[in-house]
Amino acid sequence: MTSPKWHRYFDDSDVSDWSILRFHEAWIHENKDEIRRLNYQKANDALTKSLRSLINDCKDEMKMQEAARLLANKASTSCTSYVVHARRNQLFAGPLNACLDA
Repeated sequence: MTSPKWHRYFDDSDVSDWSILRFHEAWIHENKDEIRRLNYQKANDALTKSLRSLINDCKDEMKMQEAARLLANKASTSCTSYVVHARRNQLFAGPLNACLDA
C-alpha cells in the first residue's frame, strides 16, 4: 500500500475540525525543531498540494468535499489575514495585527 499524497494532518484530524489555520499550527508543531522548514511558502505549498490530492485521489466523499471547500476558501482569502512565523524563538500563529503588536 502506498502512503497518501497529502499531509498527515488530514488523516490525524477529524474532517469537521479541518481549517487552514489548524493546518499551519500542525505544520509549526511538526517542524518546530527545523527552523529552516518554518517557511510560509513551504507550508502553503504543502497545504495546496494536500488539498488537491485529497480532491483528486481520496475515496472519502466527505474529505473530498471539505478539501474543495478549504481550497476555494484559501484561494479567496488574502495571505495577510493570518501570519505564521517564528519570533524570538517563539512560534506564533494569529491575526496580523496581533503579530505587529507582539
